[in-house]
Parts: sequence; C-alpha cells; structure tokens
Amino acid sequence: MTKSVHSPDGYRRHRLVWWVLPLVCTMLVACGAEDPLFVAPPSGEAVDYDVEIIGAPSDEVEDLARDALTLFIRQDDGAASLAFLQRRAEGDREVMQTILQSFGYYEAEVEVEAVLTAPGADDAIARVTVLPGPVYTLSTHDFFVEDANPDPGPFDSEELGTPMGRAADAEAILAAEDAAVANLQRRGYAYATFVEREAIADRESKTIEVVTVLNAGNAYEFGEISFEGITRVPEDYLASYQTWKPGQTFNAAEVAAFQRDLTQTELFNAISVEIPPEPPEGNRLPVTVRAEERRSRSFSVGVSWNTNLGPQLDTSVQHRNLLGRNERGAVALKVNRAEQGITFSFRKPQFRRDGQDLISSIAFTNYTDETLEGEVVELRLGGERQLDDRWRVGLGGALELSQLDDDGDLEESALAGLPFFGQYDSTRDRLDPQNGSRFRLDVVPYIGSVDDREVSFTRVDSRISFYRRLDDDATYVLATRFRAGAIIADQIDDVPTNQRLYSGGGGSVRGFSLDGIGPRDSDNDASGGLSAAEAGIELRVRLGEAIGGVAFVEAGAVSEEKVIEWGEEIRESAGIGIRYFSPVGPIRADIAAPIDRKGGEDAVQFYLSIGQAF
Repeated sequence: MTKSVHSPDGYRRHRLVWWVLPLVCTMLVACGAEDPLFVAPPSGEAVDYDVEIIGAPSDEVEDLARDALTLFIRQDDGAASLAFLQRRAEGDREVMQTILQSFGYYEAEVEVEAVLTAPGADDAIARVTVLPGPVYTLSTHDFFVEDANPDPGPFDSEELGTPMGRAADAEAILAAEDAAVANLQRRGYAYATFVEREAIADRESKTIEVVTVLNAGNAYEFGEISFEGITRVPEDYLASYQTWKPGQTFNAAEVAAFQRDLTQTELFNAISVEIPPEPPEGNRLPVTVRAEERRSRSFSVGVSWNTNLGPQLDTSVQHRNLLGRNERGAVALKVNRAEQGITFSFRKPQFRRDGQDLISSIAFTNYTDETLEGEVVELRLGGERQLDDRWRVGLGGALELSQLDDDGDLEESALAGLPFFGQYDSTRDRLDPQNGSRFRLDVVPYIGSVDDREVSFTRVDSRISFYRRLDDDATYVLATRFRAGAIIADQIDDVPTNQRLYSGGGGSVRGFSLDGIGPRDSDNDASGGLSAAEAGIELRVRLGEAIGGVAFVEAGAVSEEKVIEWGEEIRESAGIGIRYFSPVGPIRADIAAPIDRKGGEDAVQFYLSIGQAF
C-alpha cells in the first residue's frame, strides 16, 4: 500500500525534475498548434507533402502523433515552401517529445527533416524520426491530501489503477488521479479537487516517482432535498428514487445515479441534481432538483417494407403519467399482410420497491398468412426489476386463448404460462450499437389444453449479439449474433402452431421469406419446429456523415426434433445493404439472397425499416 504523503518536500531529491506528465498538454497542443504568426516571407514554390513517422515505439504513440502534430493537422493546406515545411516540422519536435514522455520515454530524441521527393519536384516528404530510448517505469505514486477535515486516510495507488512497476503511462496516471478524486467525493468530500502533480525521474534506475496533491476540504452529510419546476408529479414519488437519507455521508456517485434514474422516467425534457456551487457552512449539504417537465402524451408511427410481407405499419399512443406517478398506459397497433394486432399495456414504476415495475397487457392478434391463420388473445401480468445498469429480469403469469388453422384443421388451445426473462445490454445505442454485447433468455413453462387434450411444455429461446468497433472513429463495426431455441415437449402436436419455433425473414435470417426456413406441411406452408438455431455476421462501414453500407452472411435451421442436425438442415444467405443515419436512427435498406435456393423460393428478398437488423 502506498501511503498518503503529508509533505511533498521529502520527495525533492538531486535528480532531474520532470513536469511534463499530463497527456492533457499534448491535447492542448493538438487543438491550438499553428505555424508562427510572424514569419519571413516564404521563398520558392508551394509544395504538397506526405508525412512519415519512423521509429515510433507503438501504434498508440503513432496514432496520437497523427492527431497532435501540426504536420498532419495542416497537411491538406500544403506548405508555402520547403523551408516553411522545415520550420513546421521543427515546431513539432517538442510536441513529439511530449507525446513520447507521456508514454514513459523520458530520454527520447526526435529528428525532423523536410526533403523534396526528387530534385526539382513540387512535392515533399516531412520525416519525423524517433529514437525512443528506454522506457521509464513508475516506482511510486503517492498522494498528498491537503485541507482535509477529517483526514481521509491513505490511498492504495494500485487499487486506483496506477501502473506501478510498469511504464509510466501518463494516461493511466491521470486516470488514477481522477479515481482518487472520485473516491473522496464518494466519502463525503463533495468539493475534492486535483491541485498539482510532481514527477521525478531517476536516470540511473530509469524510474519515475510521482506525487499528486489533492484538496479534500470538509466531509459532508446529505442535507434536505428540494424540487424546482415540478408541477405534475408528486415530490414523494421522485424521492422514491433517492437512495440516501438526510444525515448519511455524502456520496457524489449516489447523486449521479439519482439524476440518471430521474432522466430515465422520461417525464422531463431536462433535469439536474445539484449541490451548492460553493461549500456551505456546517456539515449538511442540501440537494436541489431542477426540472423542465415534458408533455405526458406522445404518438409514434413507423413504416417498414419487405418483399414477403409488403408494407407494415406500427403506431402507438402513450401516456407517461396516467395516474400522476409515472404510470404508463399505451395502445400499440401493428398491421401487415400476415398479421394485424392491437395491444393495450400498463406499467407502474417503483412498484413496492426501487427499480421494480408492475406490468400488464392484453393483446388481440389476427393472423392471415399461410403459415398462421386465426386469432390469438393473450393476457399478461407480472413484474420486472432493473438489477443494475446492464441487467434486467422479469417474472409473471400469462393466459393465452387461440383458434388457429393447422394444416386445414381448426386448432383450439387454452394455455397458462409462467414467463421469465433475463436481459443484459452493455451497448449505448439501442438503434445503432457500436460496442458491447446484448443477451436475452426467455423461458416459459406452459400447461393447458390443445383440442381438448391436456398438454404441458416449456419454451426456451435465447439470443446473444456482439458489437465491436474496428477503429477509434467507428468507421468499421463488426456485429455478430447467435440464437438457440428449444421446446421441451413430448411431441410437436402438443405445441400450438403459434408457439412453435420458426426462422427466416427480416428480423431473422434475411434472404428467406417470413418463417421460410424449416419443416413444411402438406400445403407447403411453414409448420414450425421444436428446435431452432441462427447465426449471422455483419460488417458495417461508415461511408460518410450520413451514409453507410453493410455486408452480411446469415444462417438458420429449424427442426421438428429436439436437437437440430445442423449440417443437414442449415440454410444460408448473404446480402448487402445501405444505411441512412437520420436524426431518429439509421434507416436500413437490405437485399439478400439464399445461397442454396430451392424451388419455390424467391431469388432475393428486400427489406426497408428503421434501426440496424440486430
């Protein structure tokens, strides 16, 4: 454990003192670097030029140099002359040394030169040659906390993320300092700030010692909370998201979480949770919530189109404050050639405990497709709970009544189920994820009757997808997805047609018609199965500010058996698409084709909708 230092004087030794650790300095240079304002008139003809960096010790160093050096920032402008280009390169020498020092190369040397590509040529090369020298390692990182009341005690530098015993990376050191300030603010020191840093290099041992000075100030307790701009929602409902009580130790993280939770109610156009800008007298810290309320009602409409179904209309009307405590009532309508349905839903947040919602719905659906034809009514009642920022779970009860055409026969069923789901989402954008992963598992045990026969079965369906940026600007994003589903039943006839597993279509395996993969009945209509699997990979490329393109390969299989014979039943497709990045999300247009097309299948399928395919 590294102790908190009570005086930085003890660390001043007869060594070379380095003050240039912060990566922030490099960023400032990147933003403001320009050629000198007053220079001698250039001689010679203007030149275009390329830039070469030779000897960069890592890709990270080279990438930062490309963002920070004036040679790169002004490259499109060219240079007034070769001499002018040389002066520009000379001005970047110190910037490059600062970058290298920020990665621990404290003895780095940088050479620059500007030369024509050939005698008499009108273009040039600006070379930046790096001799990095040895990497300095971080031997100690001590924290000096001043004006603290009471003393917060020592910090463990390694727990804060300091790269002890490794390269003296400035970014990691700055992150550890931020973590130390955040640690103080979680422990009551609401106005804790960074003051200064001293870094001392030892040329003989090739090590760096760092002393960071923080100002903690007084430790506070939570005081009373007040609300401004709130007229439609009871203050005690908003306070139900509050995780502290007056008199508890102040914690800035709890304040940030409180503001996030209030934002997610969608009751406000803007909301802030603030403490006084200056430290108050006494040890109680009041908290003020300021809000601009949002209209309670909203209306949405969505239109999509694909080759198999034609146009589809999705509309909804929602009231976000139906009974005055953020209760949400909604009516949603879905209409396409194969399905027409209306759903009435109600959600009551903060039901009995923080983060828990009561949900209920009733849905009426009329199916008019060859695969499914008939009516289904479903009622649901249950609860959902947000476990943390990424995990959400739900459990409830369901009742379903249906009359469906099953290969020419009328199939009547009545089922009671116990639906459960677990959902994980580490992405930041619902419509256009670029990094992270998503997972959802649905498990529903059913009991009931099908054509007056008692049945029981369990439906399991899981989906997982991964997203990874291939470069810092998300110009290239690789997305992959997998699905595995199974129905545990004695025989497939125990499972109503609408509860079976299907694959194929715009939200499944593109290139095939809706439910176009898997077993067929005597009329050659999809009859569903007891097991299903899907996989897909998509490369997303940003072609401009508002336009993108994708290329994808997908596969799926459905079987009436409990386990899929993947090699025998798999169907594959491939396609391409374009994306228009509108203010409401990406609008996608995809065209896909089966790789192993069979008789009766369309050569291609076309899809148009809002949002990425997955």
